[in-house]
Amino acid sequence: MTTPAALSPTLFPLGDGIGSVALVQHVGDDKMIVNAARVSFGGDSDAPLNDRDEKLIRYLLRHQHGSPFEHNLITFKVVCPIFVDRQMVRHRVGTCLTGDAVVTFVNTNGETVPKLRKTVAELYRMWTQGEAHSLTAPPAQVATALGVLREADGRYGALAEAIRASGLSRNTVKRYVSGHIVGHRNSRKRIRNMRLRVLNEDTGLFTTGHIADVMYQGEQPVYRVMLADGKALTMTPHHRVLTSQGWQTMGEALGLEIQGKTATMSREAFFMVNGLDVYRDREWMAAQRAQGRSVQQIADEAGCSYHTIRKWLKVHGLQFAHEERAFPSGHTPWNRGKSGYRAPRVFTEEHRAAIRAARSGERSNFWKGGVSSERANINRWTWEQSRRVHEKFQFTCQSCGERRPELHAHHIVPVWADRSLALSFDNLVTVCADCHRNIHRSQASELAFARQLNPDVILNGERPKPRGRKLKAHPVKVVKVEYLGIQPTYDLEVAGDWQNFVANGIVVHNSKNEISGRYVEMQERNFTPTSFRKQAPSNRQASVEDDGTLDQAAAAAVWAEAWRQAFGAYQELLRLGVTREQARGVLPLSLYTESYYTFNVRSLLHFLGLRDHEGAQYETRLYARAMAELAEPLFPVTFREWRELHV
Repeated sequence: MTTPAALSPTLFPLGDGIGSVALVQHVGDDKMIVNAARVSFGGDSDAPLNDRDEKLIRYLLRHQHGSPFEHNLITFKVVCPIFVDRQMVRHRVGTCLTGDAVVTFVNTNGETVPKLRKTVAELYRMWTQGEAHSLTAPPAQVATALGVLREADGRYGALAEAIRASGLSRNTVKRYVSGHIVGHRNSRKRIRNMRLRVLNEDTGLFTTGHIADVMYQGEQPVYRVMLADGKALTMTPHHRVLTSQGWQTMGEALGLEIQGKTATMSREAFFMVNGLDVYRDREWMAAQRAQGRSVQQIADEAGCSYHTIRKWLKVHGLQFAHEERAFPSGHTPWNRGKSGYRAPRVFTEEHRAAIRAARSGERSNFWKGGVSSERANINRWTWEQSRRVHEKFQFTCQSCGERRPELHAHHIVPVWADRSLALSFDNLVTVCADCHRNIHRSQASELAFARQLNPDVILNGERPKPRGRKLKAHPVKVVKVEYLGIQPTYDLEVAGDWQNFVANGIVVHNSKNEISGRYVEMQERNFTPTSFRKQAPSNRQASVEDDGTLDQAAAAAVWAEAWRQAFGAYQELLRLGVTREQARGVLPLSLYTESYYTFNVRSLLHFLGLRDHEGAQYETRLYARAMAELAEPLFPVTFREWRELHV
């Protein structure tokens, strides 16, 4: 059951005719909650709600069985002051993708490989349930080993007998006997550390970010969007995607028209996708040329070869002209004015070295491989020494001080800082896998750890930048959209400067959908309180009503003047040609913003319990009450039982 947007009720919590809460759509009812609870034992039915069903809802709420309430969804469009929006944002549930959407993660060079790809459903399982421990052995082999040990009852040689019988290693059997092995481990830290591909919206180039949360959004109506290059993504119509016209909801971008189970697009749209090498983009290459960069500098910036850049400069018609060649001012070519000469074939030692450097090794067209690189040899040697290093430090991480099953040998002075210490045993120390990743997160963290062990250490030079080609987002036409029914949906919250990620190769926004001052000019809509409150003397987060000591007129005048100056400065910056994304920085928190919020019933009740509470901000409480007023008629039994429990 879905409420059409055209019939959606709207409430104005602040009474000023601007701030509003509108019901956009909803899926489900009280009966769906009951059926979700009973489906596991075949007790769901289409019969009307009865007394027994109401008792079940009361039981679920009383004993905090939340999952049956997650299959119903309510979407609100909220127009509120920014300071109210910030109070609500911690509890929002965003628009969604289906579980088969593949999220792109990259390695340290910014490159994606198949083993790094995860579907949203996989990420949710890892986030909520964890994952199988890497040291977990097959249950049958473990049972065999433990059975032999029980029968041996402490007899000498029992451990060796158990090892032979099970086929497991000595250390694995000892770990199971000591109880150090668990079936699953918490994976949230691992997910947060994975490098998520995100788009730097200033440069148009892809960089990396990190996941802050993975959320299940319940079952919602979803639509599959197909692009001309074969990419496809299934999502709700309110999920925002990056188009050639900026951020838009999928429904807005396509002009989505829904008639029953048929979905059609009424306008042409281009979604931004990843994977275009920057040197293939003429605008990027032209910008590099305009900055006066040489072919080699452009190649270094793009992460490709000199010859590739020369080729694509020609493709784009951006070749270097004769007068741009790197000759010093006043240079005279050695052969000017000469004719009929024959250059003597005399090679200096420097000339021979240059020829060898240009044509030997990997640069030769006869190259068929070679000896291992220096870096590979250092890695091999370090691994060979790791056992001795761990014994030296009693198998204890020298960063966190704990004994862990997965230990690494770490160079105190990094290889990039001093090659002469790369094969020095005294330069190695034991760290656990988690600490090792954190140490190598930046040059500053490497230096900080090195100075923990040796305060006098100095790291010379700069850590090499990650290799890998730079990729640019580019538009691809949408060719088809189709309705796929109601399916489980999920979403991610992304930490960092750029609130987006790549799913199935398409750039999408993370969960919260808010009007963006980067793409539209903000309207002159300011919230002014009808009366001003005083700071609570005993609670720095609360306020109390004015007892007559506040000069209300003076406070209102200060508020109005601050707004006038701030919005005037915003308009003046735009007039001067400053980009919208920077000009909006002077706008105050009283500015009205617009957002879509989608809750499942469980998260909505949790939100109302926190934000319609005597300790919450007054304006935020008004919005929470408006949401409850719109949602309660849709789930009357659930709200009635919930209110009785919270009286």
